[in-house]
Amino acid sequence: MKNVIIAIAALAVGAAAGWFAAGVGMEVAPRPPQAVADAASRAVSMKPPSVAKPKRKARAKPVPEVSATKAAKSKPVRPEAVQSATTGDSAETPKADGADAEKKAKEDNPFHRYLDMFRNDPAAFAAEFEKEAEADRASLRQLREEIIAKLKMNEEQAAFFEKTLDNLCDEITQQNRERVELITSGRLNDETAADGSIWDGNRILQYKMAADRQVLICNTAEKLYEQLELDGVSETDKQEFLFWAARRTSFSYDCWEPFVQVYDKVYKSMGIGNGIFSWCTRQRQSQKK
Repeated sequence: MKNVIIAIAALAVGAAAGWFAAGVGMEVAPRPPQAVADAASRAVSMKPPSVAKPKRKARAKPVPEVSATKAAKSKPVRPEAVQSATTGDSAETPKADGADAEKKAKEDNPFHRYLDMFRNDPAAFAAEFEKEAEADRASLRQLREEIIAKLKMNEEQAAFFEKTLDNLCDEITQQNRERVELITSGRLNDETAADGSIWDGNRILQYKMAADRQVLICNTAEKLYEQLELDGVSETDKQEFLFWAARRTSFSYDCWEPFVQVYDKVYKSMGIGNGIFSWCTRQRQSQKK
């Protein structure tokens, strides 16, 4: 009996330690307020995690003697499967040849096309950016309008809100312009620039610039919070929505326009939107598949 008690106690301690270790170091990505989540998620890569669907109960496996007619109705049958069943041929379906596989890989990775445009057709590349930027502006416009409505701002308050966010966009753009100047002037270590990930070779500078951007975001959110007297709005909603508006603005395409001129050196360091700046986002998505 003593040995049994000791074993049970050891199992309990081990389970608790495992649970604690699994939770240590986990960082939750910021999520937009629920009322504007849809508008925000269309334009930035930091999408709120989707709610996991409840698992369905496992269905019983179909009886092998099911008729061909019922099977065809319940699940589409591939032509090669029908041929195998009727002729007795058990050979596998031929795999795509090398040319088809290479074509599919290029279609899945559009950055070969973006880089080719950047190097050989700058005007087309600039047009691609402008097309994406226009869609981003529309998304940001919708987001701001929803926040103005949610926080019940009057006309004067809305104008102040808009002006403050526009100023933030200008400040973030200037920061990004300074980064580009470091690259174009040769003052930045470019050992990893050949594959488009120049920031990976300058970790301290990368973190410093990210921290500088975060300071601008927080200062803008604080300014809005202190100067907007909003009636009938909870403190929680006021802080959450104003901070998200500032953060979303810092990732607007207009702020990142300076990087268009050094795209071949920095594109692998970005995860913004769904187009030419979305390399990191696409990598995370492909790893989840």
